[in-house]
Amino acid sequence: MPLEHRRAPEEATDLGIPRLYREGLTQIATIVRDECAGDLAIDFHDNLDTTGTAPGDFLTFSAQSDAPELLNRLTLTGNRGDTTITVDFTPWEARATVSNPDNSARGAVTQIQDLCRKSGSRTRPRISWPRRGSVMFATGLALIAFVVVANYHRVLSPPANPRPPVVALFAPLIVGVAAGVWEGWNHGSRLAPILINAPRAERPTHWQKHQPTYIASTISLLVGGAIGYVVNQLPRVG
Repeated sequence: MPLEHRRAPEEATDLGIPRLYREGLTQIATIVRDECAGDLAIDFHDNLDTTGTAPGDFLTFSAQSDAPELLNRLTLTGNRGDTTITVDFTPWEARATVSNPDNSARGAVTQIQDLCRKSGSRTRPRISWPRRGSVMFATGLALIAFVVVANYHRVLSPPANPRPPVVALFAPLIVGVAAGVWEGWNHGSRLAPILINAPRAERPTHWQKHQPTYIASTISLLVGGAIGYVVNQLPRVG
């Protein structure tokens, strides 16, 4: 008696952690639709359970007054006979799954994978300004404590020819490295796909987006270096 398979064979492909704008999302929807002979279902996973059936529905969805520009989750599905292609973007991963795969469906998934790879990866969730500011403040306090401890013996018994301590000269570097290590450690394990339902041309430049952070970081570096130098110039105690 032949065996029966109650579940169709599946192949899953990891799409990495892409950053996709409306152009990329539309291209993926077009690939799925063309591979599935015109069949396409888009689930925006919003609070109204909005769905679409055409690549152009990303623009239609954005025209709604309460439609989010940053999509938290998105699912695209197409059926061609017994073969089903599902592209699912969640807050944790991006994955393409094919049920009853054939070479044509595998080729479509490869196109989607290449598009996601070219879109740029290693993205991360947004970090709120209050949280970033608190981290910078804590790093500054740690640097001050480090400078004071490192120069304690100089304050009590200053040398004949005092020189700025090495730690004061490298204070900006210490702050930068500390902030970078903290951010990488805290957010490195929570990288996630970012889906932006807006044209790439409408997005702000990197400098416009991160200008407050750069300015605050520069001020923190300068203050840290100045504190290190001032501590070294304190008069002899006793």
